[in-house]
Amino acid sequence: MAAAALALTLTATAGVYAAVNMFRVDVTETEGTDQVKVRVEKDGEGQILPIKITANYLPEGYQEWEEGKYSLHGVFGGTGLSITDGGWCADWNETVEYILNDVSDVETIQVGDAQGVLIHREGYDYPYRMDLYYGDSGHVIIVDASQEISREELLKVCENLTYTELTDSSETVTAYQYDAGEDGGSFLGSADGEEEAGETYVEAIPAGQVKKLNESFADGYGFGDSVHLKVTDIRVTDTVDVDKLTEETTGDYASVMEHLDGTTLKPYQRTVSEWKDKKLVERVLDTVNVKNVEVTVEVTNSGDENLDDVNLQPQWTRYTAGQDGSFVLDESIPGYEETGESRGGSRYDIQVDNFAYYFDSSAYVRGTHFYNMTLDAGETRTAHLWFAIPEDELENSYLQFNEGSDLENRVLVKIIQE
Repeated sequence: MAAAALALTLTATAGVYAAVNMFRVDVTETEGTDQVKVRVEKDGEGQILPIKITANYLPEGYQEWEEGKYSLHGVFGGTGLSITDGGWCADWNETVEYILNDVSDVETIQVGDAQGVLIHREGYDYPYRMDLYYGDSGHVIIVDASQEISREELLKVCENLTYTELTDSSETVTAYQYDAGEDGGSFLGSADGEEEAGETYVEAIPAGQVKKLNESFADGYGFGDSVHLKVTDIRVTDTVDVDKLTEETTGDYASVMEHLDGTTLKPYQRTVSEWKDKKLVERVLDTVNVKNVEVTVEVTNSGDENLDDVNLQPQWTRYTAGQDGSFVLDESIPGYEETGESRGGSRYDIQVDNFAYYFDSSAYVRGTHFYNMTLDAGETRTAHLWFAIPEDELENSYLQFNEGSDLENRVLVKIIQE
């Protein structure tokens, strides 16, 4: 591939230093692996303020749907481009090194006033990532591109970026207080060393937070003790009452209907992703029947104020009991033994993130707050949610409430009661 201005074809080790006064970037490929080490030497001191980035060029038809997020026709949540301020560089020490895994190829490219590091990961949903180091100002901009965006279009976007610093006189801001080592900073890697490709995140929930049917628990989303939930019924069925499925009761009506064959959920073709020969490939494991799980929840507002934004958004998740009695997140793939090449498996995608595909109590139908409901002071409402779960994953499946809060506030309810 030809770079726009300056490129490297890496075989074992190579480095290019930009003619700038604050960053010096060196890229090294580890021979015999798909790993790349990026070494950044930072010169100069001074406060690095946040910036407002303007994309002066976008591929045809692409529009902003959220700050720094661009999709075709501006569709909310759509894939395309992500352009962010890499302000994590402000608190760097003089030298930072990153190890990147699953790299098909890497280039260093001079993009206007910026030294760019372009990573390509063939087969990923977002195969391109460009990190732009503006050495004259100390800023870094990160641009991720989905598979619909070509390398050439990505370069044009990067070449036409401009930015302005946000000062206290233009917007209320504070200088960055950010430790790149805590969350990995840029480059999809870790400032503390090599990232573990395919590493599984493990979390544990105390046994006392596993509730039974008709056991009340706090909502956990900022209402204190005024909002309580109680799961009163769970039914596992082979059929779906399609007459109840409408634009108002589903988060994505079109997707739901595509997953139905008459009154039954279509079987699920389970796949796994593996990194082989410098690209991510998908392999079909098996086909699994899918069950419909109907959940009934009572929601009570015991406070003296009417509420218009009560979130009821459990997701189904698998947990297993640990040796200490706590419940540990189970992200294993049934019938599949993970190896160093494993990069995760597919989900039944009727609804994103294992949320309910049916909810009959939304106060924000056809909107981004679909799972939020209104609740008057002293009112108790009965809500119904339906989930689609592969048959061989039901045994240790739970409804997880208060997801996104601290683990100490999360609550599990077993889907099949013992």
